[in-house]
Amino acid sequence: MKRTIDSYFKKGSSSVTEPSLDVDATCQTEPVSENDEAEKDSSGKAHAGKTIRTYEFRHQWLEEYQWLRYQDGAMHCVYCKFCGPSIAGLSKFVTASKQFKHESLKLHNDSMKHAKCRDRYISRDAAALPTAFRCQDLANRASEESELIIKFNVAYNIAKEEMPFTKFKSQIILLKKNGVHGH
Repeated sequence: MKRTIDSYFKKGSSSVTEPSLDVDATCQTEPVSENDEAEKDSSGKAHAGKTIRTYEFRHQWLEEYQWLRYQDGAMHCVYCKFCGPSIAGLSKFVTASKQFKHESLKLHNDSMKHAKCRDRYISRDAAALPTAFRCQDLANRASEESELIIKFNVAYNIAKEEMPFTKFKSQIILLKKNGVHGH
């Protein structure tokens, strides 16, 4: 037998017997704490205790960030400590930071003040700058030389196969597209 909506709200209008629900038997109404570590204060009331997460220094960060130093239970930035608070600002990485969070290291590494301190630290040694330029120049020359070797090989292949030289540019583009760079 189909019931109408009204039959649910009016007593005695339906011949269908509804099962009786004993609230005490099916539901428990004890207060449940959201935190397993609920503590009771002096009045006896339960309150949720805050869990404090502690972070520890990870020694692999020393390999990831060359500027990072760990001493006496705190970490600092060599570059920012060298420049001091006048250039580095009031960062905890100037004196000592006990916030052992990887996110803090990333933010510090990307900061402009850190970059400025890094440049000052590197340029403090006048002999290191010409050496750095010389190394970069050698790397650039080696790269250019390997590109020229590839271009000569393409030109040689075009001449050997008696193809028109107008194919040279398209052959170079094809090599670059396929990942052949002169490095």
